[in-house]
Amino acid sequence: MFYNFQKNENRVKYKRLLNGAASFGILNNPKSKIPIIDWRHAERIFCLSFNARDIATQDVSIDSIKSKEGIGIKTFQGSKTQKIAEFNNFSKYPLPKSHNKKDLAKTISVYRNQRLEKDLNNYDLEKMIYHFTYRKKDASINIYEQNMHLIDVDKIILLKSSRDHIVKFFDGKNSYSFNSTKSTLYMNFNLAKACESFHYNFNKDDISFMIDNLYVPSSPKPIEEIEISLYSERSGRVEQKSGLNQWNASGRSRHHDEVYIPIPIRIHKEYPGFFPDRDSLFSLKTDSGEKYLAKICQSGGKALMSNPNRELGRWILRNRLNLKPGTIVTREILERSNSEKIKIVKYDNQNYSIYFI
Repeated sequence: MFYNFQKNENRVKYKRLLNGAASFGILNNPKSKIPIIDWRHAERIFCLSFNARDIATQDVSIDSIKSKEGIGIKTFQGSKTQKIAEFNNFSKYPLPKSHNKKDLAKTISVYRNQRLEKDLNNYDLEKMIYHFTYRKKDASINIYEQNMHLIDVDKIILLKSSRDHIVKFFDGKNSYSFNSTKSTLYMNFNLAKACESFHYNFNKDDISFMIDNLYVPSSPKPIEEIEISLYSERSGRVEQKSGLNQWNASGRSRHHDEVYIPIPIRIHKEYPGFFPDRDSLFSLKTDSGEKYLAKICQSGGKALMSNPNRELGRWILRNRLNLKPGTIVTREILERSNSEKIKIVKYDNQNYSIYFI
């Protein structure tokens, strides 16, 4: 398989980046006993560690290519049954009119095979595999690989299913299930023998290592910049329970550094596409040299938050405004500190800088 033939230095880098991703993930869910790794990070970490070509954003069956090998990358926990394909375009992938489950299993299998064969030919591949990390409650991160087989349509046998909309079947090599309601094909992954396993340990240096390696601007020159007020442009003040005072909002218990920067609707209208899609992580580098991950969130993309959200509050409330925890931020405080506005500079969709102006 692929992993065992890679240089030791690349495997060491891979595991450190995975540990950094898991360390970052646990910041958002500190009670989790299972390491948390974002699937987008898993894909990029693999490609970076092993110098593989990243094609994860393309509508194909694999996420990366190295030499003549196509690799599908996954990370998951719990059930070994995982999604491997969707067939939502009914004009392109019509289902049989009969209610015969075996006909349905064969039809979906043919569609799956056609996709794999197309990718093999288009990318001139010799083989295709799955590379995946399976995360467990004992804090282990287990690395597995297995072949990405064509489904043997002639050997399909149906398996018992308690639900009418789910067709389970076996082709002599792998077990599959098709959810007709979601038009999604799943496969049972083989967890019998890992290529390697290691235990996650929280490490802030590994978080920085991950961010510094994964989030590198495509160009040192910025492509666009905007200015945003740290108070509400609509009311002209800092609201007492939102924005820089989000920590003071009612409801759940909040950390005293939890804040967000309000994004006026006009920004999205005047600068369409300036920010990436909602909840997509990007790097945000402050004027003091700190670098952390952030995202646009809330309905209408009206908030810029760091991830975890306390990082942005620490930079603004403690380092810039020098406020004690529990102090309500007001427009007057911002004026006295000459901190009413910020500038956000964009380098690409994954790399931004932020400054006080």
